[in-house]
Amino acid sequence: MNGKALTDAQISRLVGIEETNVVELLEELQEAGVCSEEDGVIYSRRFARDGLLKQKRTEAGSKGGSKTQANTQANSKQKGKQKVKQKGDQNTSKGARARGRAEVEVEVEEEEEVEENIKTKKEQAQEVIELYHLLCPSLPPCKTLTDKRISHINARLSEGVDFKDLFIKAEASDFLAGRSENFRAEISFLINPENCAKTLEGKYDNRDNPRTEKDRDFDKFFE
Repeated sequence: MNGKALTDAQISRLVGIEETNVVELLEELQEAGVCSEEDGVIYSRRFARDGLLKQKRTEAGSKGGSKTQANTQANSKQKGKQKVKQKGDQNTSKGARARGRAEVEVEVEEEEEVEENIKTKKEQAQEVIELYHLLCPSLPPCKTLTDKRISHINARLSEGVDFKDLFIKAEASDFLAGRSENFRAEISFLINPENCAKTLEGKYDNRDNPRTEKDRDFDKFFE
């Protein structure tokens, strides 16, 4: 408010709830990705974009871009010429301002589209991680969803990977689940393109050890 971050106590008085509830509700909003935090200040990304758009529109309306500025300078030098010419210059200035506003709107829309695309990819990756936790209780949990993991997960999705089948195979594998070796696969191992393909192809499936001729002779000795 007025360029300053509100304290929990101030928010409590404004909305009429207990201060402890304010802290809990703010944490829920952050966990849900509804708001962002920068330098300890929680803010709405949508309101920030709207403010940026309003500022750019105002600047475009007053300046009209580089073309409008050039026209304004030319008009100041051409004072005293015919009124028809002045009217034409005014129309040009209005057109430049309109183009400036349109360019700003397109720029903001493109920024929003990129942000929405990033958000969608992160949401898809989060759904995959939830499925991993559900189907692979023997494997280490994924505590951090990094940009690299988001990229790998979305790359596998674009390749048509069935993550349900992948995670079921991983949990069933004694090797990947750490039941036979001093090794346990984690999410980064499974979403790696090469390891993912090997898992789906059954390279890590459990296999019975083949009995040797010596083992069979040993069995016959006790028959």
